[in-house]
Amino acid sequence: MSTFPNFLFLLCVLISSLLAQNPTCTVDSTAFSSQIPPPLSNNYLLSPNNESILGTNYGKLISVGSRIWLMQSPFIMTGSYTLLKDPCPQGWMLPTSQDLTNLVAAVGSNPAAVLTNSSLFNMKTTRYYLSSTKTYPTYNTSSVAQSWVFNGLQFLATGKAQVGPINSYYMASTISAFCVLKRNNETTTPGTAGISVKGIDSKDLIKGLKYVLSINNTNILDNTWNLDGGQNTSHDLNLIPMKEGSFNLNYKIMLFDGSLLGDCRVIWVRNYTGSEANTNFTVANLFSVSYPFFKYRNIGLFFNSGSAPMAPKDDGGLFIILIL
Repeated sequence: MSTFPNFLFLLCVLISSLLAQNPTCTVDSTAFSSQIPPPLSNNYLLSPNNESILGTNYGKLISVGSRIWLMQSPFIMTGSYTLLKDPCPQGWMLPTSQDLTNLVAAVGSNPAAVLTNSSLFNMKTTRYYLSSTKTYPTYNTSSVAQSWVFNGLQFLATGKAQVGPINSYYMASTISAFCVLKRNNETTTPGTAGISVKGIDSKDLIKGLKYVLSINNTNILDNTWNLDGGQNTSHDLNLIPMKEGSFNLNYKIMLFDGSLLGDCRVIWVRNYTGSEANTNFTVANLFSVSYPFFKYRNIGLFFNSGSAPMAPKDDGGLFIILIL
């Protein structure tokens, strides 16, 4: 009997156990006490500055209809019979049909005047603005017309704006979409919220080196860092990880309209030298890898593709020096 199937089984067990050992983050959703949200006027609030996301300037933001919108950056869309391709930057998403309905209701008795205002959304009455909501969600076949229909915002001949079904196939040349900021409960993966943090990349931190983390969002009123229970309210966070292992980094911001956005990341720390420093380790290397486990007090590995994915860890905990 070949031992190869048994080896594959053991390999799967190993990978599963490694993944199971990854710690999880819990986003801090407690409210800020240091700032009072500014009052809304005319049912909407403009951000004081343009918003830059990963180096791209998206113009001013607008808070309206219980959402923050990239109002000056509509995206040209492509029709679909399944799901629309999401063109939004990290931390943002296509609005739902309800979001569009709330938008129309929130901007006053003459929504078309606000939505087509060149200083605000600057929508064109000849275009259709889609949501991610399929009108007929059970239809997903290209040859069936209902499959291509999504709820979207359109302007009627009377000048009024309304949300209704739009066929993304027949209207393919005239469909666009705006993006809305994801709320905390809409971000399922840590590190993908709409908070831009400079100083964290996909690689592990190296023990003993200094790192400077900073919030890059432009239109915020306040921010807080939380390192395993220790809070820091400075804009920049200086830290030196002093031991290999992992720690949770929580951070949250108060946006220009007083709403809160939080995120959490598991940060791994590796030694500068030794087997842990192999940043090119991949799943394929599992076929030939060996570690001298017995020199570690509490045997364990973590697996995180793309960084220094496989590293021994011990039970000594993690020490962090904060530079205030």
